[in-house]
Amino acid sequence: ALSSFIDFKKDRFDYVIFDEASQIFLEKAIPYISIADKVIVAGDDQQMQPSNWFGNRMDVDEEDKEEENIDSLLTYAIEQGIKKEMLELNYRSASAILTTFSSKEFYESNLKTLDSNDGITRNPIEIINVNGKWENNKNEVEAKKAIEILKNNINKYSKIILLTLNKQQMDLINLILSLEEPSIYNKIMNGEIVLKNLENIQDRKSVV
Repeated sequence: ALSSFIDFKKDRFDYVIFDEASQIFLEKAIPYISIADKVIVAGDDQQMQPSNWFGNRMDVDEEDKEEENIDSLLTYAIEQGIKKEMLELNYRSASAILTTFSSKEFYESNLKTLDSNDGITRNPIEIINVNGKWENNKNEVEAKKAIEILKNNINKYSKIILLTLNKQQMDLINLILSLEEPSIYNKIMNGEIVLKNLENIQDRKSVV
């Protein structure tokens, strides 16, 4: 991609900045690094690392996939001893409860959390045990429960993301909606409701 508009023999840049570096394969970053005098790497080492879940870097046999060595640019930078600076304030979440757990368990309680200024008392986390069964990377009982919750809340919120564990579960929910709830299915097709899975949720900058 770079070679179409950069002359690797002549062009130099003072800085190259990598954002979301935990999601960037090291070999993808090398061409950009080669044309920079200084490199700034920004990312979160507690985020999911790039993996075969997001697709392989090259076509390999099934038996070779687990052996494929996968490193992110951020992991490499940390291993090289690059000085770290932490951005301590989380400003994206409307509820401190959602980020307090992460702060304690992943950031040594150094992440400052804030509630939104609307004064609304929230209980942002609810756990529901559906007693479903995981078969062929899908859980039909869980899918139907998720659809039920979606239906009950569809008119309460301006934005909803329905997040599934993997693509198979997402496809199952899509199928059920297309057959049984065409109006909701159309909202997903139109982008009014976001249906994503862990394999691709970080590719979309959605905010609930």
